[in-house]
Amino acid sequence: MSENLLALKNFVNFREGRSEFDPSREKGAIGIPCIVVNDGEKVIIGFNEEALSEL
Repeated sequence: MSENLLALKNFVNFREGRSEFDPSREKGAIGIPCIVVNDGEKVIIGFNEEALSEL
């Protein structure tokens, strides 16, 4: 359980400095799932079939 909590805390710290998560934060959502490609070159938040097919 504590391993999952640590992973969630790390994710929340990651998302705080990223503008891609502004809509999620405004809705009170976490922004999971989140796929980060090439160290942030592309970030896909939520299930987005179109964006996933472009990978």
